[in-house]
Amino acid sequence: MSGQLISRDEVAKGWAERVGVVVSGLNALVDRLPPILEGKDRAEMWRLIKAEVYELRRAYAEEGEYCPQVDVE
Repeated sequence: MSGQLISRDEVAKGWAERVGVVVSGLNALVDRLPPILEGKDRAEMWRLIKAEVYELRRAYAEEGEYCPQVDVE
């Protein structure tokens, strides 16, 4: 794919799919978090929420057609 142009529509579709991952993940938190957090102390809630946010970020940053894996030094 290096050095080739792609259509704006293709790029828009690819990024819309990534945004959809985030939106779905955020919407899922509404149902997922209450039972997970119930009865936990503040520190445990913090740890659990941080883990959920990490997974959402990981899903968004996952390698894809327009987001190849790159090594950062």
